Amino acid sequence: MLFSPLRPTRASPSTRRVRRLGQDRPAARPSAPPLTEGPGRKGLLDDPHGVLTVNMAWAALAVHAVLGVFFLAAGAKTLVLFNAGSIALYFSLPPMVRRGWVTAALLLATAEVITHTALAVRFFGAQADFQYYIFALALLSFLHDGWAVGAKIGYLAFICAAYLALSEWSLTHAPATLLAPDLLRVVRSFNTVITFGFVAYLAHHHAVLADRAQTELGRLATSDALTGLYNRRGLLDRLDQELTKCERSGKPLSLLLADVDNFKRINDTFGHEYGDQALQAIANCLRATVRAQDLVARWGGEEFLLLMPDTPLEGARSLAEKLRQAVSSASLVHDGQRLTITFTAALMEFPAQGSFHHVLGRVDDALRAGKHAGKDRIMAIPA
Repeated sequence: MLFSPLRPTRASPSTRRVRRLGQDRPAARPSAPPLTEGPGRKGLLDDPHGVLTVNMAWAALAVHAVLGVFFLAAGAKTLVLFNAGSIALYFSLPPMVRRGWVTAALLLATAEVITHTALAVRFFGAQADFQYYIFALALLSFLHDGWAVGAKIGYLAFICAAYLALSEWSLTHAPATLLAPDLLRVVRSFNTVITFGFVAYLAHHHAVLADRAQTELGRLATSDALTGLYNRRGLLDRLDQELTKCERSGKPLSLLLADVDNFKRINDTFGHEYGDQALQAIANCLRATVRAQDLVARWGGEEFLLLMPDTPLEGARSLAEKLRQAVSSASLVHDGQRLTITFTAALMEFPAQGSFHHVLGRVDDALRAGKHAGKDRIMAIPA
């Protein structure tokens, strides 16, 4: 005998009338809002660059508080007044970002930095190194993904022109206030350290975003969009690791292939939307029932594949029965009527020299036999 079926204690689904599936058809899911700025878009929560802008605003507040003390001590009343206005501006930036106005916040910060730098160079000269703050603006613009490349290049050209104009002006005009050498060294060191700190933070922010994007791309490439389980590629990537571990440790490894019963009838009768809900409900049951070491994938269509490391055939059979019962208990309702979802599955423990394709082929044959035998059952292939 090739297969030893583990028969359910309840009646075969072939003797039951197929009940209706799904909840009342939900209202159409609203489309995602366009990525435009304006009231209602919570840029602080949704946009990592909004978070960057807010963090930079708080850092700028701290820097301006220190500079305010210096300007006051140096007797630069114009800079003291402008510095007070700058502090008020930076206090207003986080609420702007929360409302989604990230670009407006960035442009206001740009205007403040350039104007403030120009005034500082006018009072203390280029040797105080206030103009270096403009460099951070150039990096900040390229981290704002809401702008087209042309807009970023235009912004960078404007920043570069402002820096060159300021440098050229400082060559032909003497500063209004001459700082003592020791004080000048302190101011230069402060401005240099702060500028490098801003640049380092921007570089770190960019590295974090790049790492997150790479991780997300890897997740999307190896997961099923509908169910969130592994897709075929994701499971095959893990398969080699599990087979190697199995060979080295000598511990058993079992494979289960399950196919949803009457799935075509579900799609034809109730539509693909309810078919998708059925697949999601099954995926949730599998995810909630399997153990931490088990690997579950949507193998294709209405098929699910489960790898069970450190699990002999009898243990895999017991887990498969738990899965079958969990899935049959998870039903969808439509117009007050309930559809019980069932699946037919086949499982096998990997032999000592068995390849994945060999095991999968035998499990697939057993699965078809289970379908022909009445569905809603587990077919176990003895070693």
